[in-house]
Amino acid sequence: METASILLGKVVDLVFLAAKREIDYVRNCTENVEKLKREAQNLTNMKDIVQQRINEGKGKGHLLVAGVQNWIEKADAEISTTGKFLEEEANAKKTCCKLRTLHRYGKMATRKTHLLLQIHEDGKIYDNCVSIPAPTPSIVDLYERKNLDDIYAHNILPGVYEESFNGLKSLLVVQCPDVSCLVKTRDRDGMQTFDETKPMEQFFSQVEEITLENLSRMKFLWDCPNQYISFRNLQTIKLEWCYSLLTLFPVSVAQGLVNLSDIDIQYCYELVAVISTTDVQTTGSEIEQTGRCETERAIHDADILFPCLTKINLSGLSRLESFYSGHSTIRYPSLKFIHISDCPRMTTWSYGVHDIPKIKFHHQGTECSINDIIADKASGYIEFGSLKDD
Repeated sequence: METASILLGKVVDLVFLAAKREIDYVRNCTENVEKLKREAQNLTNMKDIVQQRINEGKGKGHLLVAGVQNWIEKADAEISTTGKFLEEEANAKKTCCKLRTLHRYGKMATRKTHLLLQIHEDGKIYDNCVSIPAPTPSIVDLYERKNLDDIYAHNILPGVYEESFNGLKSLLVVQCPDVSCLVKTRDRDGMQTFDETKPMEQFFSQVEEITLENLSRMKFLWDCPNQYISFRNLQTIKLEWCYSLLTLFPVSVAQGLVNLSDIDIQYCYELVAVISTTDVQTTGSEIEQTGRCETERAIHDADILFPCLTKINLSGLSRLESFYSGHSTIRYPSLKFIHISDCPRMTTWSYGVHDIPKIKFHHQGTECSINDIIADKASGYIEFGSLKDD
């Protein structure tokens, strides 16, 4: 009997507390709503501060710490939902002040306040840190816009690795439609972030391989003075589906390709020449006009030597006119294989001397030059040499 009385007493207490809580929702409806407004404003202020720090970190090329972007999105969503609720509550008060209405909004305001408080508490871990400097890379790997939200979207360097791009060995950029060039800067000295007593290295000076695919807006590899560029360690370069690319290497840069062994270019429809005579970034029509003028004037550039180049593949280049648009003597002592297909406008290899001792060119049984064969089979499939060991 005594046990039953105790249990009954506890049930009564629970019922009373539950009833009191429900009555408090009605009685404190206005106060609960005001608390919700304050917490919504507090969370908004905190979110704005964190977002500002995120923007600052991105501007420096930093990586965001785990979870901060998700927290921003969660806070945004709940602030938006709360705003709609407060607007609904204000309209309801104008038309109806029934106890049921007060109870509903008082209760919902309390629950939403607890949720905002929890999100605010979760965000405190981002008070002092929302991003960290990017590590020194051995490879830049950007695939299908991966990480592009965290860098300058139109150029990779110095946007990604403002302080450590000199360590790059391999560069892979795939399906990044906003990238218009790999380097964009007119103020090399303004980027000095290393020991000022040491000379600053040129862009790409340590890069050994480059793969660029589906960069539909990229017209040039770099948009900066050519003296900032060096490919002295580059061994392989592969480009596919870079529709807007106009030219690859100017003569001054090509002369430094002393370790290049493999060139593979496919489906770059606007490419007019792999090596251009001009050192100035130009449009496709300007490149064509420059090439014609120089042909007429028989301009001779400095000689070029590709000591390590063994393979060249040119395919699907609908506007390509020549491998090299000038009159330099180019020596290819190691070149063993050349493939050309679907390059209908290509009528010559170059306008100067091209020394390719490891490949013998014959046309209808007679020894000839590479230009003779290209001129005769401009729109077809041409293959010279072999990659088999000598």
